[in-house]
Amino acid sequence: MIIDLTSVISGLIVAVAAVIAIRLTINSKKSDRSKWEGSVEARLVHLDKNMEKIDFKIDKISDKIFSYFSHNFRKVIGSESPLRLTDFGKEIAEKLDADHMAGRLAEIIKEDVKGKEPYDIQEFSFNYVQDDAHYSDEDRRFIRNVAYEKGVSENQVREVIGIELRDKLLEIEGKSTP
Repeated sequence: MIIDLTSVISGLIVAVAAVIAIRLTINSKKSDRSKWEGSVEARLVHLDKNMEKIDFKIDKISDKIFSYFSHNFRKVIGSESPLRLTDFGKEIAEKLDADHMAGRLAEIIKEDVKGKEPYDIQEFSFNYVQDDAHYSDEDRRFIRNVAYEKGVSENQVREVIGIELRDKLLEIEGKSTP
């Protein structure tokens, strides 16, 4: 009977020790879990703040991109064929007195386009107006000033001159103008 009682007592001690160990492990896990949850919560708050900063920066970048494209890519030439000036392009042409400038250039280069097709005359005109060598210092300053005043690139102003030059050259060649 003593052996049986000793076995029972030692079994109870082992069981109590096991229960205590399990409880300590559970409480430890709860503590670890609480620490982990607190850490995750802190990181989420930090992530939220960073996301707000990122959203703000993306909005600023989007605004700059939109501003750039709406400012620098205002259409001066329509997309229909044959190419024509838009109303905005006509404003620039008027400001430049592009008709007069194109007439002056056309007289100088009319022999270079003799016998060419309208498309080739158009390409020649666009290439010609992009070369600084064909303008006086005063003309180059004037082109840059008009580009500045109208909020477009110098290239776009030269495209307006290119359309006007094409029309003058087509007229000289006796071909129909748009």
